[in-house]
Amino acid sequence: DLKNHILAAENNKYYEKIERKISDFEGFISTGSNILNVLMWQKITEAKEKGIEVETIVEEINYGFIDDMDLCSIIGNILDNAIEACCEVDPNCIPEIDIRIAQVNNLIIIKVINDCVANTRRKTENGFETTKAEKNIHGIGLLSIEKAVERYDGSVEVWCNGTKFHSEVLIPIPIIR
Repeated sequence: DLKNHILAAENNKYYEKIERKISDFEGFISTGSNILNVLMWQKITEAKEKGIEVETIVEEINYGFIDDMDLCSIIGNILDNAIEACCEVDPNCIPEIDIRIAQVNNLIIIKVINDCVANTRRKTENGFETTKAEKNIHGIGLLSIEKAVERYDGSVEVWCNGTKFHSEVLIPIPIIR
């Protein structure tokens, strides 16, 4: 369809509009989960619209044992936090998010490293303190990630190393006999 639209384009504005639509799909990632494909595409598109460079290495994995809501909570909150942190860095820099999702043996490993402003987050017993004014309704993303990951006997580690924030999730894949 898109090729036909391009062939029919009679002016540059129409062609440019179609070309933008095509480039939207160039970042499509096949994760092994249709829900996760859409979520990743949406978050990566949002990041790029905000001027954030996104690097991805994502394997197709069978997430059948993870509830879709948990999967969206884990990945969605990690990427929301990464995008928000990148938006706070020096506007003269191009912030980056590095996303790695792979299966190693019987583990799903999710690693996200993003730029952040050094020393702006205070570590608390529930993760990191939110910088938002309404603290009673914000700052629960990391807790949501931890609760979802715990349901699958996994683990979550988050830390800030200078101007890089690291999120690492390990989820064991159940052995079915």
